[in-house]
Amino acid sequence: MDVPKSLPNLAEQVLEGQLKQNPQLMPYRDVMQRFLNKYLNWENLKEEVVTVYTQEFTEKELKQLTEFYKTPVGKKASEKMPRLAFAAGQIGLKRAQEHESELRQMMEAEKEKK
Repeated sequence: MDVPKSLPNLAEQVLEGQLKQNPQLMPYRDVMQRFLNKYLNWENLKEEVVTVYTQEFTEKELKQLTEFYKTPVGKKASEKMPRLAFAAGQIGLKRAQEHESELRQMMEAEKEKK
């Protein structure tokens, strides 16, 4: 999946998402970028990422995934998935925020029941 190369892109997407949601953070963009580069890199995350994958997939499945990610569509998926996952998360967050008042009303109604 070429995670060492994809992590900087993921960090950039995270940063851009934060700046878009909080434009007041723009003066701190460089500081935030340095912070993400420091902690969101393969050397820092490798052990935990490997553990997560080995908990979810068998050795045979990991070998099959490895073969898939060597194919052209696998390489494209590896390249595009972080951005797509981030975009999907943003869509979900936006939708939840659009209906935040409904959640508050539901919580208030539940509170009044007690």
